[in-house]
Amino acid sequence: MPLTTYNTVPVPSFMYGTAWKKEATTGLVLQAVEAGFTAIDTASQLVHYDEARVGEALLQLAKQGITRDKLFLQTKFTPVNGQDHRLPYDANTRITTQVQQSFASSLDHLHTEYLDSYVLHGPYSGRGLGAEDWEVWAAIESLYDAGKTKMIGISNVSADQLTLLCAKAKHKPMMVQNRCYAAFGWDKKRYGRFAEHTRSCTRDSHSSRPTQESLLSRDCGPWQRSTRSASLKSCSAFPSKSACCR
Repeated sequence: MPLTTYNTVPVPSFMYGTAWKKEATTGLVLQAVEAGFTAIDTASQLVHYDEARVGEALLQLAKQGITRDKLFLQTKFTPVNGQDHRLPYDANTRITTQVQQSFASSLDHLHTEYLDSYVLHGPYSGRGLGAEDWEVWAAIESLYDAGKTKMIGISNVSADQLTLLCAKAKHKPMMVQNRCYAAFGWDKKRYGRFAEHTRSCTRDSHSSRPTQESLLSRDCGPWQRSTRSASLKSCSAFPSKSACCR
């Protein structure tokens, strides 16, 4: 059952992650869609992802009748400190231009004219949010305002950084993607802060046993746990098939 963010965009409950698939990316995306996934997560970051090979899978799927409008595509802008030498933008330009170049590259790789979700792969700052973080978020907001992406979000963000962003941004993030671990309470601190500031948005989690956890329009209460996933009351969590499809 799809979930809905505060800007009324439906989001599939499952999302297939394509990190670390390398040369196997195309085949594994095809397998994931065959298995039932309709949402694909990738990034313009060759050190961990191969966005172009995701695009190759999308072309094959289109020939099979699974067209762009039937899929949810999410990719990310990765700052230079998360890249290797194979950059999707000119690192000597201002950050706003880097975002524009990276976004254009992603559209080209994925053979699409728009994205369903565009995510900042992580803040530039280790603590707080600096001038670079505000510039990159403003550039991402501009893409959203122009109708080039239906949602915007952020990944690898601390609870304090998320609080700052939600308090001062023109558009609060509609997607938050963070790594989480059962041993550390499934990221409960950041999840609670996220629920406080961005109710009815979506939280995309990935872990050693990946889960997709999504906030609905209702307030979320006490934590519920199972042996396979962690979720909040009035929220839903599902195990991802990413681990077994590598």
